[in-house]
Amino acid sequence: QDLKWLKPKLAQKQQSFVRQTHISFVPGMWQLSLLLAVPLCTGMRPKEVEEEVLDQSTTEPFKVLVFSDVHGTCTTIPGGWAEGKGIVSYADHMRNFAASTVGKAIEKSSAHLLIFGGDASTIPKEVACTEENLNELKEFVKWFAAVQPDKPKLFIGGNHDVCLDDTMTRSDTKLDAERVALIAEMRTKNIIFIGAAGWVKFKVGDKDFKIILSSISEGRGPGAEKKTVEECGLTGKEPKEFTVQQLKDAKCAPNALVGAFQYCPTASFASYVDCDTVYQKTTDMLEEASGKLGGEADLAVIHGPPDNLGFAFGPPNNEPNAMARALMKPLLEKKGKMRAGHYHLEADWKGKTTHQTLECKTTDCDGQVELKFVPVKQRRPEECETEIDDQHTPKEDDFTEYQVEQGFKLDVGQMEYGNVRNQLTTELLKKFVWDGPTFNTPSENMKYTVQEKKTSTGAIQVFVPCVVSNTC
Repeated sequence: QDLKWLKPKLAQKQQSFVRQTHISFVPGMWQLSLLLAVPLCTGMRPKEVEEEVLDQSTTEPFKVLVFSDVHGTCTTIPGGWAEGKGIVSYADHMRNFAASTVGKAIEKSSAHLLIFGGDASTIPKEVACTEENLNELKEFVKWFAAVQPDKPKLFIGGNHDVCLDDTMTRSDTKLDAERVALIAEMRTKNIIFIGAAGWVKFKVGDKDFKIILSSISEGRGPGAEKKTVEECGLTGKEPKEFTVQQLKDAKCAPNALVGAFQYCPTASFASYVDCDTVYQKTTDMLEEASGKLGGEADLAVIHGPPDNLGFAFGPPNNEPNAMARALMKPLLEKKGKMRAGHYHLEADWKGKTTHQTLECKTTDCDGQVELKFVPVKQRRPEECETEIDDQHTPKEDDFTEYQVEQGFKLDVGQMEYGNVRNQLTTELLKKFVWDGPTFNTPSENMKYTVQEKKTSTGAIQVFVPCVVSNTC
């Protein structure tokens, strides 16, 4: 009577044993007698025997490792980037990274699926696709492909990975062809690339595991994004051309151009770019990717947190806007998780912690989603580092509702995936080559002019680079 619970356990063990040994095995009375003797000989109660049987289970949770922000060419001298001092080549940087504690942890990961969350390179000062950026991406792909080469891997871009953004390579036929070739090469090495937005689906056991992926992140509105010409006190000034220094003196310093796969926030009302439209198109891409998965997902990996939630200087985590809700809703359907990169520094995270709780309370989005930052870099992108602290060391995520046999291998050939068309076009964002000296600072020789912009409350005067307006 006490051993009724044992019958299904024996059957399970028998099936497992037969699968592993390929021989017939039928438990007889001597096995039952032995099990009857266990409580008598050891003092264990039947419940404890059951726990012993369970401890020998041959299954484990499906595991995913997500990490981001390896970056590339760097300097060993603080502040040396603009002057070109202490520069370490990308090849040397990747060798150092591979030999680091973090690099080794990734190479030895027991995860069934590896996902890179963007920023494999360091953005050129021009904020444009260059041979240097392309070579950095190639070096990273070479390393990533060699990490447990039989395992499937997913790869999204980041704002630094300009040569993966089709809108930034389209004007150069040679570079665009190299971008296409690099993505095709990834696919031959078990790496699936997802650009602005996309989706991946595959079977784990008899259930579909669903992932939404996106290379997007929030950038700045190009130009003096939050101050009009009138607010800067420069209305009516002649000539209507201003140097960077003049704008700085008027406390209207222009922002850097947005990088790859970036949208500008709607608060950038004084930017010469229509950030409302850019934001809506970004939201549309995430909703389309969600729709391809039936409006539900187990995991979302995005380069930068949507709406900058979780960012120390972003909005409250319980005030998601349309874009964040578009990513949270499918996760709420399956109690899924969100992983993001982009922000490295501990000071950039709310509460100085990688773990954040996002919450929405609307009729179509009600619940909480766990967000975790996963960058492996802890300093600025252009600064070299050799060892990483525990917060920046990647750790596997267990999906306990998906149990697999030990030794389970995911087959990249069985994965369904798709890319959503990138709607963040050059024409929409008015992208142009940013004239250094670094990717964060415009050249002092750069000039701005004045342009009228129509808004819902009327026309305003905004600053626009001469290279965009063609009126200087």
